[in-house]
Amino acid sequence: MINTTCRKRTAICTKPDVDLRDGTVFDLGLLTELFRVPASHIRHAFLFETLPGSVLRSYDHLRWCDQCMGRGFHSPLFQMKMTRHCPIHGRALQDRCARCDRQIPYRLNKEFMLQPFTCPHCAHDFAPTMSQARPEILRLREGETTRLALLLKFHKTTNADLISVSDAQGLFRNAKEAGIAHISIHECDVHAKYASFITQVLEDVAPGLRARQKGLRFEPIMRQVCGNWRALSFEDDDEYCDCADTDSGEGSLTESQKSLASSIDTYKAIRRHLWRNTFKKHQRCIRSAANRLWWHVHGEQTNGFCPHALAFIRWRMLWEGCGTPCYLFAHKARDYHGIIGWHLARPSPAPKHWSVGTKAWISGHIFGSTCLLALGDIQSWANSMVQIGAVDWNLQRSPVSYTCLWAVAGQDCRDRPAMVYLRRAVDKATNCEEPSDFGAHWRHHQASISLLRR
Repeated sequence: MINTTCRKRTAICTKPDVDLRDGTVFDLGLLTELFRVPASHIRHAFLFETLPGSVLRSYDHLRWCDQCMGRGFHSPLFQMKMTRHCPIHGRALQDRCARCDRQIPYRLNKEFMLQPFTCPHCAHDFAPTMSQARPEILRLREGETTRLALLLKFHKTTNADLISVSDAQGLFRNAKEAGIAHISIHECDVHAKYASFITQVLEDVAPGLRARQKGLRFEPIMRQVCGNWRALSFEDDDEYCDCADTDSGEGSLTESQKSLASSIDTYKAIRRHLWRNTFKKHQRCIRSAANRLWWHVHGEQTNGFCPHALAFIRWRMLWEGCGTPCYLFAHKARDYHGIIGWHLARPSPAPKHWSVGTKAWISGHIFGSTCLLALGDIQSWANSMVQIGAVDWNLQRSPVSYTCLWAVAGQDCRDRPAMVYLRRAVDKATNCEEPSDFGAHWRHHQASISLLRR
């Protein structure tokens, strides 16, 4: 069943060790003939055939639903890092054997071929019905098939500009050797823009480690060096040191709280800069539109008004978690629910033993770049809504789904300070196309907001 054109046939037949996510080494036509099922079913059995470029967003060890596995069913979508529960039974996916508490490689090897559907370490049987004379194989009903289709739609990528699996593995292998803590894998597809960004970072951190891959466009990056280093002592230990209490004078704040506070301070600085500079000439438009929208607008549809006012209001609603625009300018304390959700959905971007202050500094820079990226997307959305003439206030993307390209390098010490690399934001994300006649623009805006009704 090994594909004769994969150039691995001899090695695989001598010592079988095949990643079951990858279908390129198999003869899919022969499998279709042997199993007597449509070719599309065979292709969908391999994760990389269904979701190209998902090598870094998936696990290479087996993850399964105990009820599905007990009846001989396993979906390759269970291997995705963002899939935490079985969509059929709603149960949390397992990744360790119940008997020996060890992970099972998601690979076709000698141990699996000798005892299929069992743990290769302790021979625990995961699918006892498969050994019966007439096993009752799980056959999906219409509702179960629909739930799996929704899961596939959630993971589906529309970016066709993806690099190969081997190139992605080699790229991030080199990044690990260079000491780069790159972006969280489950957040990003392995597309050419991402690969080009990591390649540019590699050339800056470790020149000569990797030649630039042909066909990749140049991605402009910017580097920020942290001066908030701390001297290491003999008491520092990765396993026993509580990093939340290592900084003197900051014992009252945990690591997560300090990173969140840094992100909120960054957001306030960006908001203040946009208000005083980028949207300076549209402050009247913004305030008048926000005061007119006195109700909770999520799920509502209104007419359009000044696109710059619409973009700034929608951007603030996204990160502040506010559904009523008039409350954005109210003088009262409130939590920034959008920023809190974005912060809690992401692990620490730096190694565990780094200082709390450095981690907060890195989080602030990453969040700042994400804020500008979100602003550019919302400005495009606002322009399209104004051209249509109707504004749909449904949230197209949640704050959690916004991310940027970043990488972290260094050692958080005097001779090798921490460095954060960010993809340079496009200038148009923070520029407004000013109207030629502000008087006419203001009168048109006033006429538009006078039509706003709940």
